[in-house]
Amino acid sequence: MCIGLPLRVQHSEPDGQHAWCEADGHREQLDMRLVGPQPAGTWVLAFQGAARHVMDAESAAQARAGRQALAAAMRG
Repeated sequence: MCIGLPLRVQHSEPDGQHAWCEADGHREQLDMRLVGPQPAGTWVLAFQGAARHVMDAESAAQARAGRQALAAAMRG
């Protein structure tokens, strides 16, 4: 199963094609070409090094909670 990771844009690179994004202790530089340049604070769904979808804050919070619940279940 493949699960995307909700990340918040922190800083866009000058080229507009990449941005540093982070959430929950994870930081990653994403390729933004599929969603276009996004301002700092925007939530995106990341998968395999690329932002795949722009998310609203509520959807991002739900996805993060789901990932945390899955991780807790796997820990027992």
